[in-house]
Amino acid sequence: MKKRKLGSNGPEVSAIGLGCMGMTIKYGQLDDEHSMETIHHALDNGLNLLNSSDAYGNGKNEELISIALKGRREEAVINTKFGQIRKSDGTMDINGRPEYVQEACEASLKRLGTDYIDIYSQHRVDTTVPIEETVGAMSRLVEQGKILHVGLSEAGDETVRRANKTYPIVGLSDFDFSKVKIAFFSAGSAIAEKWAPIAAKKTIVIDNSKYFRMDKDIPLVVPEVNADTLKNYKNKNIIANANCSTIQLVLVLK
Repeated sequence: MKKRKLGSNGPEVSAIGLGCMGMTIKYGQLDDEHSMETIHHALDNGLNLLNSSDAYGNGKNEELISIALKGRREEAVINTKFGQIRKSDGTMDINGRPEYVQEACEASLKRLGTDYIDIYSQHRVDTTVPIEETVGAMSRLVEQGKILHVGLSEAGDETVRRANKTYPIVGLSDFDFSKVKIAFFSAGSAIAEKWAPIAAKKTIVIDNSKYFRMDKDIPLVVPEVNADTLKNYKNKNIIANANCSTIQLVLVLK
C-alpha cells in the first residue's frame, strides 16, 4: 500500500483510507462482525487511515472501531469528527463553540477507548463561531495530548486559510470537481453549493425528498440514484459520451 504524508507536519497514512460511516448507518443491512473483519482486512493490507465521526450512529461508529482495534491501536490512524448534532426532532445542528470542542473530544476518546485521536476534524463549519475560536480550542487539545493533528471537513477556501493561520491543518475532507464530467450531489450539501458552479452543465443533483434545481445551468435533477436512473442516463448518452465508465463518473455525496 502506498503511503502519503498529510501536510508538512502530519502523519503518514495509506493512500487509500477506509470510510467507516456505512458500518453503523445508511447503507443496507448492518453487520458488526463483518464490519470489524473489514477493518482487520484493511489493516492487514497496509490500509491504516480510518475515517469516522461522532455523528455516525450517534457515537456507535466510534465504539465499533474501538472494539475492532483492540490490540491493534498503533496500526491505525484515526480521523474522527465533531460538530454535527442530531436534535430531538431529528434535524441536525452544528456546534463549533470552544467549550463544546473539548466536551466532544472527551466523549470521542471514551468511545474510541484510546488516549489520543490522530486527526480530529470539524465535521461542518459553524458559521456562528469564528473559525479561529474553534481551531484555537482544537489546538489546545493538541497541547493536552488528546489529539495529534487538526483537520476540517467541507470548509471553504478562505475559512481554511484563516484556520491554518491559527493552527496547521493537516487534513481536508473535500473534493475538486473541476475535472469531473458528471457528479451526483445531495441537494443543498455544502460541497454541492461550492462545486456546482464549477461543474456546471455536467452535474446531476440528487434530492430524495423533492426536485431541486440549484443553478439554471445544471441540466438534470433526479430523485435518487439507482440502477434504473443510471440506465436512463446511459440511454440518453450522458454517460456514454463521457468516454469513461459509470463508476468513474458517479460520486454520491451526503
